[in-house]
Amino acid sequence: MFFITDNSVPILLLLTAVAVVALVAGMPKRKTVAGVCVLAAVGLLLLEHTLVSPGEEVEMQLEQMLTNFRSRDLDAIAGQISKQSPDLIENAKRGLDLVDVSEQFRIKSVEVELNDDITKATAFLRANGPLTIRAQGGGSRNMPTYWRTVWVRESDSWKLYQAARLNPVNGDEIEMYGPGN
Repeated sequence: MFFITDNSVPILLLLTAVAVVALVAGMPKRKTVAGVCVLAAVGLLLLEHTLVSPGEEVEMQLEQMLTNFRSRDLDAIAGQISKQSPDLIENAKRGLDLVDVSEQFRIKSVEVELNDDITKATAFLRANGPLTIRAQGGGSRNMPTYWRTVWVRESDSWKLYQAARLNPVNGDEIEMYGPGN
């Protein structure tokens, strides 16, 4: 089911092609076949907008986490972090002490991999944009970042369990707040 909602374009193209061929080829009951294909396509689009896959849920959590960092809301950030990972709250606090995240800082790409029983997700994300350094009078600079985050399903929602900062060029793990980072 996730394939249909995550990537419905091939099915929509197939339904459109069948409808067009039915109308152009002069098939018996061509209007019926075309109508059924159009109704199926509309139904698929409605289904796609209604259902949210686990991967999309993780992506929404990432966007919400970025929003919480922009607004400097440590309580909301802590609410997205697993109780099993209290050190991540300290890392978030340290990040908030170091930088202000601008509205122009954006998540550019996300890849989510789910385990077989859909209880753990690993998300690789690239984000960049201006960050303002809070120490030494500030100063803004564009900062490309690459992250590997691990999320666990707790109750009805995804919670951040691990986070590692990666080198944006080669993907090697680097210090979260190391010198020059």
